Order: sequence, then C-alpha cells, then structure tokens
Amino acid sequence: MGRTPLVCVEGSMIAASYSIWLEDTVVHYVYAHSGSPEKGLFQEDLALCHTAKACKATMEALGIEVLPWVGQSPDMNPIENAWAELERRLRARPTAPKTKDELFNALQEEWSAIPESYFKELVQSMPRRVAAGVAARVASTKY
Repeated sequence: MGRTPLVCVEGSMIAASYSIWLEDTVVHYVYAHSGSPEKGLFQEDLALCHTAKACKATMEALGIEVLPWVGQSPDMNPIENAWAELERRLRARPTAPKTKDELFNALQEEWSAIPESYFKELVQSMPRRVAAGVAARVASTKY
C-alpha cells in the first residue's frame, strides 16, 4: 500500500469522525489496493481517536487489521518521514500560501507530486524499523 488521500480536518479528530473516515475512506482504499482488508495491515499511532473503543469496533467490523504499536515511537512511524517530505516540498514553493484554503490546496498538490515509489519505500522499510526499534528497546533509532 502507499499514500492515502490527504484530508482536511476541521478542529480536532475525535473518535466519531475518525470512525466515519475509516468507513468512508480507509476501507475503500484498503480494498482497492489489497483486494480485501485481510491482505493489508493498517498502521496508526496511539492517538486517542485511534485507540477509542468505538474506533477499534469500527476497525473490527470493517475487517481491518491494525499493526500493534508502542507509544512514543515516532522513529518507527514512516508517516513522520512523509510529513517531513511534504513540509520540505511546501517550503520550496516560490510563494507561501496566504489562506487556509490556499494552504490545503498547496498541500494536496505537493502530496500528489510525491512519487508513489517514495511511499512504497516507506512501507518496505517497516521490517527494518521494527527490528531497529526492538534492538534499541524502542529508544531512538536512525529512522
């Protein structure tokens, strides 16, 4: 798998809105790229909306398997690399966005411009990230 659509969230992401996003976006993305949820493994961190009982129930009902995660492990989370790449691209633009709408449009353009191979490499790095985290006892790693 790779990149999911970039979504603008107004306010804070809470369990109810995260569950809706899982149902409306993630499950379709998983089916489109894996054929079925059983063939994919979804990765998320331990944000409150991710760990809420309602969201866990939604994931179970949708048949989406979640990669077990440990708290405070940003080195193991490839999305941090993707966010950094997106920020580099945004900062390299000749003019900075001036409104929230301009910012989101610029983010969408830059997100779409990141080659799919970049995301595949991040996914393929997961076994190395997990091994490095285990070896470092989830202390900082090179990632």
